[in-house]
Amino acid sequence: MLAAHRRVLYSTLLVALSAAASAQTSNNSPTAPPNGNAAAPRRQEDVAQIPPPGIAVPEADRAELTAGTLALGKEIEALRQDLKNRPQ
Repeated sequence: MLAAHRRVLYSTLLVALSAAASAQTSNNSPTAPPNGNAAAPRRQEDVAQIPPPGIAVPEADRAELTAGTLALGKEIEALRQDLKNRPQ
C-alpha cells in the first residue's frame, strides 16, 4: 500500500516540477492564443480536487513520503544542474 502511495506522490511531484519548470521558461504575460480561443481563468474553489479527499495517510507513512519527495526533488535538481551545460 505504501509503495502505491509513493508512486502516486512521486508522479504528482514530477508533474508539478515539470509544470513549474515550464512556467519559468514561458512568458508569464496573459495573452490570447492566435486563434482567439482563450480559456477563462479558473478560481481555486471552482476546480475539483482529484482524487477527492478521503484516504487518511498515517503520520509515519506521510513522514516517509515527504522525506522521499524531498530527496527526489533534490535528485531532480542535481540532474538539472549536471545536464544544464550538456549539448542536446
